[in-house]
Amino acid sequence: MYRFMMLAIMAMLPTLVGADVDPSVLKNTKEGMSRIVSSQNLRKIEKWNANIPLSEKIQLSKLVIREALNNTLNQPAICDLGFASRFDELALKYNLIQSSKELPTFFMFLRTQNLIDDLLLKNLLRSSELNKKLKSLDLNNKIMPVLGRKDFDKENLDLKNLYTSFVTWPDEKKTCSLGKFFALSAQLEWKKKKQRNQILKEANYFAFKDKIIPREIYHRLELLRTSDALDWGIYLKNYLDVSLNAKDKLKLIEKSDSGPTIKKDEYINRREKLTRRGKLYTYYNSTQVMMLADVLQKTIRRMDAQRAFIQFDFENTSDNHPESEIYVLSPMERYRLSIKLLRKDLGELMRSELFLNTPVEYADIVAASYETGIITTEELDLILKFEEFWNPKEPKWKIYTNFTLSILGTASFYLPPPWNIIGAIALVVTQVQLNKNAQKPDPDDNWNVVI
Repeated sequence: MYRFMMLAIMAMLPTLVGADVDPSVLKNTKEGMSRIVSSQNLRKIEKWNANIPLSEKIQLSKLVIREALNNTLNQPAICDLGFASRFDELALKYNLIQSSKELPTFFMFLRTQNLIDDLLLKNLLRSSELNKKLKSLDLNNKIMPVLGRKDFDKENLDLKNLYTSFVTWPDEKKTCSLGKFFALSAQLEWKKKKQRNQILKEANYFAFKDKIIPREIYHRLELLRTSDALDWGIYLKNYLDVSLNAKDKLKLIEKSDSGPTIKKDEYINRREKLTRRGKLYTYYNSTQVMMLADVLQKTIRRMDAQRAFIQFDFENTSDNHPESEIYVLSPMERYRLSIKLLRKDLGELMRSELFLNTPVEYADIVAASYETGIITTEELDLILKFEEFWNPKEPKWKIYTNFTLSILGTASFYLPPPWNIIGAIALVVTQVQLNKNAQKPDPDDNWNVVI
C-alpha cells in the first residue's frame, strides 16, 4: 500500500518552475532546536573557517543556497544528488570549504543559522554521503553469484524493459538516479522492505549476467540498494513542492511570528524517527497541505463570526406572506456547531480523490495549518489542547507533550496565551469536548447532519 501511495503522490506533485527564487523560502521558521545537530557538530562548526567573520560566512552561505536552488529548479529534473553536488561545487567556489570532506559541517552550519531546517538538512547529508560513496566506488569489484529464490520470477520478468533507464547512468540533471531507481522498484512485486531488497539484489545480478547493464551500473545500483535510498521518506522534489507552494502561503500580513522560541524548559526528543512535519512532507504534496490547512481556516472563521443563526421560513397560506423565525446561536452553541462542521469538513476531505488511500488525522490538519502560517508557534501550543486531537487511551499530558515535540522538535509549556481566536478555540473546546467515547470521523457517515 505504501508503495502505491508514494507513486500516486509523486505523480500529483506540481511541476516546480525555475526563476530567481529567494533562498529565504528554505529558511527554518517552523522548528525549534535541531534534532540532528549535536554538541560535537557544534564544536566542529566553531573550528570550521574560524578566520572568516560570521557575518561573511552567512552572506556567502545565502549566496550558495540561492545559486544551488535556482540552478536545480532550472534543470529538467529535480535531483537529490544533483542538488547536493551543487552545494559542494559552490561552497568550494566561494572558499567556504577547502574540500568535500567539510561539506557535512557546512550543512550543519546552515542549520544552526536557520538558513535550512532539519528536513532539508537530513536530505542534504544523505545525498552528499551517497555522492561520496558513488565517487569512491570500485567499479572493478568482483561480483558474487546470486541464486534466484522461489519468489523471484525471472522467466516472466522482462529485465531488458525493467532496466531500460539504466543502460547509462543518470546525469542528475535531465534524469535522477534515485527517481529511476524508485520507479524500477515500483515495478516489482513486494510487500516488505526485506523482500524488496532481496528481489532487487537478484534482479540487479541477473540484469548484469544477461548483459543488460554493464558492470559499473550494477555496482552503483547495488550501492543505492544497500544505502536504503528507497526509504528516505522526504525527497527533494516533494520537499521543494511544499516549501515553495504551501509553506507560509496562508500567513496573514498583520500576524507576526519570529519562529520557535528556544527556552530552558524545551528539550529535544531524539527517539522519534519522523517528526509530524516530516510526515506532512512525506505523505502530502503542496495541494493537499493547502486543503488540510483550509479545514482549520474555515473553523477559525466560523469561531470568529460576529453572529450565527438558524432561520426557519414559514408560508402563511392566508395572505401568502411568508413568515420567518430566526434563532441566534449562543457562543457555546456556535462553538459546538463549529466542531461538528470541522468533523464534516474532514469527512469530505477523506472522501476526495486527492486523499484516496491516504488516512487523514487531526494532527495532519494542525501540522498543515502551522506549516502554511495560519497558526503561529504560540497559537500552536493552545490549539493542541483540542480534545479532538487527543488519544483517549493515553494520558493527556503524555499526548500533549509528544505532539508538541513531534511538530517542533521541542516542548513549550509556558507560552503566554495570545488574545486571539485560536486561543478561544483551544480553551472552549477543552471545556465542551469531554466525551471520551467520541470516535474519529467516519468518511462514510452522513456529513450533512451537523445539528
